[in-house]
Amino acid sequence: MVKTLNRPLAAFGNGARQVARAWRYVLLAYAINLALTLGLAVFVQDALRSSLGSSLAGERMKANWDSFWYASFSAGAEGVAASFRPSVSGPGAVLDALEAQLDGFAAIDANFWPLLATYWAAWSFLSAGFVSWFVVPDRRVGFLARAAGLFGRFLPISLVGLCGYAAILGPIRSWADTLVASRLRQVSDERVHFAWTLGEYLFLWTLVVLVSLVIDYAKVFVARKTDASAAARVVALSFGAAVRFVARRLASVAFLHGLIGLVGLLLMVFYVAFVPGALDATAAAVFGTFLFGQVFVLSRMALRCLFYASEAALVAEFADAPRTKE
Repeated sequence: MVKTLNRPLAAFGNGARQVARAWRYVLLAYAINLALTLGLAVFVQDALRSSLGSSLAGERMKANWDSFWYASFSAGAEGVAASFRPSVSGPGAVLDALEAQLDGFAAIDANFWPLLATYWAAWSFLSAGFVSWFVVPDRRVGFLARAAGLFGRFLPISLVGLCGYAAILGPIRSWADTLVASRLRQVSDERVHFAWTLGEYLFLWTLVVLVSLVIDYAKVFVARKTDASAAARVVALSFGAAVRFVARRLASVAFLHGLIGLVGLLLMVFYVAFVPGALDATAAAVFGTFLFGQVFVLSRMALRCLFYASEAALVAEFADAPRTKE
């Protein structure tokens, strides 16, 4: 058992060092994310200014949150402005994100799909640069050049992953909901309801994690291939290699994924515990909320890079070392 954990622990350490060396590129990814966010914030700002203006609601909002104004605003808000709610700052931002994940794609308003597609394409481009850097950290090749070189091969992998998530959180979830509802139709014991609901979510999110693992490792294997083979062939071979790697090294893969997930959970708990809430409207609280939020966003990006770097290191641990029994 100890030998089984040695390699994922070593991969975690190597991954953390790689992310620390790539801090410039993490900041670049954060800057791109901030630019996209600020572009959307302009539309929200205009909607809020039009709604509040110099009204009495605006004066009340300076002192405290006005739930009556918000009820009126949210009823008529459209597009990006509809995303404004009390929970966009403070601990509620994390809880909103978790609820959206549990609700799946059904929770996404149709107006947001173009925005999500833009963000998804931008992150797919950046992930190509990150994975390439973590697989072969050669400073002679620029980050953006790496991203451009691998983006064409990463795009179909990301599309397959997106289809996988859509299938799990769409028809598969609907099937699971129907199954659980049929089993609980004549059951009144709340403990049984909780057990079935928990089992459903564990089943669905186990599938989501498996898809995520295969997609991540497929990207690593794509970045490791330096030959000039056709892109479609490289992508297909990398998918096969990723599935075999996850299946054969499941204990190591799961331990590494869980370890990094624990780091992410600790970051989330720290953020929720210390960030000021939306009801505290002092200048210090507003600035603190913004600062905490940006640090949290940056840490989430670094965490995503830690997944990539550690996964690349784990593949190297097995692929580049002499073959031994795990």
